[in-house]
Amino acid sequence: MLILRPQNTAQSLATRCRPITFDAFLYVYKVSFGYYAQSVSFNYTDGQISTISLSLPLSDLDEEKRDVRIFSVDSSNSVYTDIFNNGGIQYNSDDWLQALGEMDTAEEIKEIFRGSMLVTDQTDLNKYKVYGN
Repeated sequence: MLILRPQNTAQSLATRCRPITFDAFLYVYKVSFGYYAQSVSFNYTDGQISTISLSLPLSDLDEEKRDVRIFSVDSSNSVYTDIFNNGGIQYNSDDWLQALGEMDTAEEIKEIFRGSMLVTDQTDLNKYKVYGN
């Protein structure tokens, strides 16, 4: 689980993921009626993402858990470029499936992480460490 603060400024986090073959990344999380996609940058070494630089609209999500997917994509893809240029895009479910389908058909996308994030202002994060570490 990724644990984030309810703020709109950039945050850093680390997690393991599948090997990356492309050069750009989409950070996608479930919202009430669809998905919010944001282009983000990573440092990646030996199967571990570190220092993800993301600036997401999280200030209204205190103490909410959300499903998260991270995709590695080809930065020349028009969907990625549109998301990047607009600072994130909200899709309804059908639109997001269509966008994923277009990128997958063109072999311009690979899912590298699927999990959840908790947006919280708690200072004792140890209680969220369910899986060790």
